[in-house]
Amino acid sequence: MSGEDGHEVVGQGLLAGWKVLIVDEDFAFVERLTQILREEGARCVGRTQASEVFPTARRERPDLIVAHGVMRDLDGVMFGELLQE
Repeated sequence: MSGEDGHEVVGQGLLAGWKVLIVDEDFAFVERLTQILREEGARCVGRTQASEVFPTARRERPDLIVAHGVMRDLDGVMFGELLQE
């Protein structure tokens, strides 16, 4: 089912129909945030490896990306620059 804006409607809540990419090295954090956002209706994809982020973002085309500002292989500035390419 699709909402008025064409996004898939997953459930009720503030983020109903949104696709969210969650990026953090801490697997437990990714899992917990996924649970919270799904309760608000979001479809979530989580990644813990910097090398997986860009292929996933290109494939999934998320409406929102929640990313830890500093990862081992990637900082926030570099992340933003690479997303714009």
